[in-house]
Amino acid sequence: MEKILFAENKKYYKNLGIMDYFNKNKYILEFNGMKNYKITDKEIKKYSAVVSFNYTSPLVNFLILKAKKNGIKTILMSDGIIDWANLFDNPKQKKYDLDLYHPIIHDYFFCLGEEEKDYFDFLGNDTEQYMLNRIISNKDKLDLPNNEKFLITTANTAYFNDSERDHLEKILKKVIKILDEMNINYIFRIFDEYLINNLDIQSENNYDDGNFDSVLSKVDFVITTPSSITINAMYHDRPVAQLIYRDTPMFVQSGWNINMGNNIEQTINSILKKDKNRINFQNWQVEKYINVKSEKKIIDVLDSDDINGSKKIENFININLYNLINSKYNFNLEYFVRKVYLKFKKNKYFKKLFNIIDNL
Repeated sequence: MEKILFAENKKYYKNLGIMDYFNKNKYILEFNGMKNYKITDKEIKKYSAVVSFNYTSPLVNFLILKAKKNGIKTILMSDGIIDWANLFDNPKQKKYDLDLYHPIIHDYFFCLGEEEKDYFDFLGNDTEQYMLNRIISNKDKLDLPNNEKFLITTANTAYFNDSERDHLEKILKKVIKILDEMNINYIFRIFDEYLINNLDIQSENNYDDGNFDSVLSKVDFVITTPSSITINAMYHDRPVAQLIYRDTPMFVQSGWNINMGNNIEQTINSILKKDKNRINFQNWQVEKYINVKSEKKIIDVLDSDDINGSKKIENFININLYNLINSKYNFNLEYFVRKVYLKFKKNKYFKKLFNIIDNL
């Protein structure tokens, strides 16, 4: 049986709901490869592929580069939807001087969405589309309660700077004000403490416990920031309005959009009418995510002999080597040994011992 090495913890892959993609009867699956990133060239050749999710970790990337050096197939998998702001504006990537998934050094990249696949193909990557089970965990359609109630929610990380935060806050306050004026019921599912405090959201009206489907089943309509929630809510036939507070491109589209410049009351009325044409548009959007048309599945990639060894990754290597050496977790053993050596060499007893060793 062939061996596959996963860079991260098994629980992480299991929570994402992708373990069924890997045939356990055909492959031996090993995890936590990043703990042994200094694996020798001989040892890494025991694996037919190395798989990772973490793009910015210097340790993970060092493991991937070692696999590529030895002709071992490498696969990168996205763990959520592709959001433009997350690609280029997320401080978590910026501190490493990296843009998410730009470039991709792996032989294959698996991502969500038909257009997302085409985009990364355009950039010269060998991209395949797949679907994470956790995006739509419940395949049985949730019944509509027909209560004309709205859910107002956001992604866990809805903003990356103060400007975005303030803009989002203003839009949410305006939406809430108009819903109140229209005497329309709504509930929240928001985890961000700043938004909870500044929007004066009461705990009894903030459904932040339980899974998303349990909350979605309580409402007919959803207002959200761009996130995987959009796909899930549209799958369950809820009219969805996305809050627009950035000027960045959007891969995930919904039937309605809300920004500070449009007539929000008019948009709310359109949502309440459940415009069939917009619902059809939403169904088409969902289809592009759940109906995977990619020619190659993960199993096909593992069975393939194709390896992309021609990618120009010198700059990526230099950045990751810098991040690795600059990491606070990197222990400078050479300096420590030399310091100890010089300290003991000054001692008259050890000085005699070192002289004996030097003369051997």
